[in-house]
Amino acid sequence: MTDTRSTGLPYSVTSGRGDCVVAAEDRRVLKVIVLTGAKGGVGKTTLALNMAYAFARQGKRTLLLDTDMQGGIALSLSRGLSQRGGWFEYATQEVNAQSLIVSTNQSLLHILPHGQVVFSELVAFERAMQSGHALQRLRDELGDLYDLCIVDLQTGLDLRAAGMIDKADFLIAPLAAEPLSARVVPHVLSFVSQCQKAGAPSLFLGFVLTMWQAADAQSTKVVQEIRTRFPESFLFYTIISHDEAFVDANELGMPVGMLRTPPPAVAMLFEQLCVEVERRMQMTTEEPNHEPRYLVDRS
Repeated sequence: MTDTRSTGLPYSVTSGRGDCVVAAEDRRVLKVIVLTGAKGGVGKTTLALNMAYAFARQGKRTLLLDTDMQGGIALSLSRGLSQRGGWFEYATQEVNAQSLIVSTNQSLLHILPHGQVVFSELVAFERAMQSGHALQRLRDELGDLYDLCIVDLQTGLDLRAAGMIDKADFLIAPLAAEPLSARVVPHVLSFVSQCQKAGAPSLFLGFVLTMWQAADAQSTKVVQEIRTRFPESFLFYTIISHDEAFVDANELGMPVGMLRTPPPAVAMLFEQLCVEVERRMQMTTEEPNHEPRYLVDRS
């Protein structure tokens, strides 16, 4: 089911709902979640990596796909990973995706890095991105092997993004808790609305506020402004806070949840976010029940 919700803006965006449960056979189908936005420097790659890790920890067979030419996923994890073939080769050549996929120390998480950019193949790469052909081919090839594919898309609301969104199921946009962020929201919603009017089936799951600094009055003011100005249905409850643990994890090349045992508290935010995402994607196997349950018999 979908719900076209009012945004208070001169266009509508179709979003996912979290109040129903889909049939078991639908839950087995690969779901593709694209992460993108209009502005860089909002923690998109960090969000993609840590969400993918959290989903894998929760038992989902997860593929993390890096389609950003900057290759941020590989740079965040390993120099060797950035020197491998990957998405670029898959999009421009007739190669098998499984030969390019990298296993990780989390058994349910695999990575398809961006690969090596070849300038003579850029036109073919752009064509594959804009048409969505490469992503559709990937879905057809790997649909039975994974439950989720998290796509770290390049920053920018352009034809490449539109082509990928056209072949995806869901869209999430990170939004940094910093000045001017509220101005980005209408641009993202307008772009998604145009994609949907053109026939894209993707449901907009919402904005994830990132890089929030609780001790910074300006950062908190931005969060309050965004929550006041825009409908609750387009904002995730979970906010990813700024934390030094991210710096340590990036330096060591790992998701923040693998930094130590027990993991830093901020890692739990991604676990919580994944629960929210599942509910909005309607992947949960539990029927919603809004009645309280008592720990001790009150009779």
